[in-house]
Amino acid sequence: RGDWAAAAGLRAAGGRKGREDELEAGLAAWCRERTAEEAQEALQGAGVPAHLVATMADIENDPQLAARGHFWETDHPVIGPLRYDGAAYLLSETRAGPRNPAPLLGQHTEQVFRDVLGYSEEELAELVASGALE
Repeated sequence: RGDWAAAAGLRAAGGRKGREDELEAGLAAWCRERTAEEAQEALQGAGVPAHLVATMADIENDPQLAARGHFWETDHPVIGPLRYDGAAYLLSETRAGPRNPAPLLGQHTEQVFRDVLGYSEEELAELVASGALE
């Protein structure tokens, strides 16, 4: 509404909070007169960062996300080919996101005992033989 845009009292959050019920009712009435797509277009056209609430199916089929390389495909050793969501941001020199599928349960146990916890090969062999790492 034009009167809201010109109202100095609505420029700060405190002023808007004092008229919250009026603002919410007015926005709800405005939204009821438009489709979600029309509301998004009108808001974006006015400089408001607005977007439709996306379902998982919307995200999976979003051509912009696909064009940005948002999705990663990798081969899981048990499940097979999987598609992962990447990072919500782009970096200038590094592709952010998963590089490998999630590890299997226990896949790195021996490596952690050896390389992180400092177990010797003999100590590790004893743990394996005793079944402690199963």
